Order: sequence, then structure tokens, then C-alpha cells
Amino acid sequence: MTIAVIGAADGLSAAFRAEFVRRGHHTFADSGRKFYDMRTAVSFIKRCSPDAVICCGEHSQTDVPAVRNIAALCGKLGIAVMYISSAAVYGSRGDFSEDSSPAPVSVKGRADLLCESIIRSVCKKYYILRLPELIFGQGGSTDCVVNILRHGAEKKISSADNSTMHCAVYAGDAAEIAGDIISNGICGVYNCANRGEFTEFGFASEVFRHARLSGFDEYYDVSVTPTERPADSAVLRCDSIAAANIEPLNSWQDAAERYISGTLRNSKGW
Repeated sequence: MTIAVIGAADGLSAAFRAEFVRRGHHTFADSGRKFYDMRTAVSFIKRCSPDAVICCGEHSQTDVPAVRNIAALCGKLGIAVMYISSAAVYGSRGDFSEDSSPAPVSVKGRADLLCESIIRSVCKKYYILRLPELIFGQGGSTDCVVNILRHGAEKKISSADNSTMHCAVYAGDAAEIAGDIISNGICGVYNCANRGEFTEFGFASEVFRHARLSGFDEYYDVSVTPTERPADSAVLRCDSIAAANIEPLNSWQDAAERYISGTLRNSKGW
């Protein structure tokens, strides 16, 4: 297959591209900003002639014109589109399945829901992949594990919320699920998160524990104290993945261990 990955300038998009290369597919990549102009979008699609397009956007209102152009072209040409959306479409707090009614309260959530609606209205073959707010494995300033480790090394973390439940996904695992979904060919909406829920305190504590086990000496004297405070969170139930007979993701603890002991240990990525 030929896969076009739009938004390839960031770490999440890079994880998706790497996964499809690993599977032996031919990939094209572009940042996506050029596609605000329909002529540029047409040129890109003609050059790639993809079987599927993956839109990994910035989750903001500025994504909408580019997504509208790509969706219109792919709908006309019968090309499958996968849009990487977020749990923000559901709202601020709750335990959500794919059947839950969207009620976004943030700019990001409203923009994602609009992009989803555009794709679903014009594309016969579409996949909506909703990821949680916390994503790791992509490096950089948006990576929650990298940020925890950076702040821990600088002794800037002293306490964390221990009342509100969250979920997270490892970028590489999300990319693997995306590959399985496209191979499966069952269109629809999919929540995607590593198994298990946690508080911010539990997540930070686990990250520091794995960092110590992986030989990062600067974390031997780092600890975090649990606190309680109001917070918003969306916990995702990934029912559609199971219904499509796709192997569900492993636990977030296992994913964090793989990321910290492997990628970060080798690259010191923060």
C-alpha cells in the first residue's frame, strides 16, 4: 500500500510513518500546512496516488481548511482517510465509549469534531482514531513522559493530583493500532488508549520508578506527593477495537517501561 501521512513534522506523525514503513508500505509525508490551498492538495495527492491518507493535525481551528480540502479530494477519488482525533470531542470529564455523545468544551475538541464531521460526510472510507490527552513516545515539548522526567531532573515536581482518573497512549502503540485498522478495512470511530487508568500522581510515580530501574541516577532522590484538586479527564473505553477483532493495546505501565528503558535510555530524549 501507499500511505500519505499529513502532519509529519511532529513526533506523533513520525511514529505513524515509521510503523507503516516497518510494515513494508510506501509512505509520503508532508507537514499539512500547504493544503490550505486546494491546488497544492491536488498536486500532492496526484504525486502520491495513495491508498490511504492519515491526517495527524495540530487539533486547532487552523486544521479545518486543510482537512476539508483533503477530505474532498479523497472522497472524490475513493481514497481512505484516517483522522487522528482526540478525547476532547467527548467533553471534560467521564468514562467514554465510541457510542458516547460528543460534547466538546475546548477549542481543540470543537475543531476535532468539525474535522471528523467533514470527513464522515464526504468520504466513503474513513477511520476516526480518538486518542487521549496524554500521549508519550513522540519526544519534544508535548510528550508527557519527557516533561515529567525533565521537571523531575530539575526538581520542579513536588506534588500531583491523586483524585482524577486519566488514560494515555504510547505513540508507537497508537500507530500499530492504526495499521491494524487500515489493514482490517472496517470503517468507523475507534478510541485508542493503552489499558489501565491512573491519576497524575500514579503516572508520575511510575515514570520515576522506571527511570530509576533504567539506570537514570538523577531520579533516585526524586519523589512526588499525592494531592487532591478538581481536574478534568476523559477515560476511553476502546470497544470498537475489540469489535473489529484487533488485538487491544497492552497496559500503560508496560508501554512506559518500553519507552523509558528503550528509546529514552538510548537517546536521552529530553
